[in-house]
Amino acid sequence: MYRNIYEHSFSAKCPVNGDMIDYDLTIESSEMIEVEKIVDATDDLKEGYHEIFADQLAELLGGFQIITAHHHGVHIKTMRERS
Repeated sequence: MYRNIYEHSFSAKCPVNGDMIDYDLTIESSEMIEVEKIVDATDDLKEGYHEIFADQLAELLGGFQIITAHHHGVHIKTMRERS
């Protein structure tokens, strides 16, 4: 089985207090994902909740995804998988 692993970092604003949060996205996929598609998808995430971002990115990009962030001392990790 072939797997491609894509790693990308992006930032977005918390809708509750306006803090900028840094996210780390890892996507594992047997399909090729254009880097520009990953960058465009995360650039569109300006403000929102981590879990909603995870749902949106999984729908747009597919594969098995892990997104991590730290906010107010809480380490958040979401995992999504879409074919």
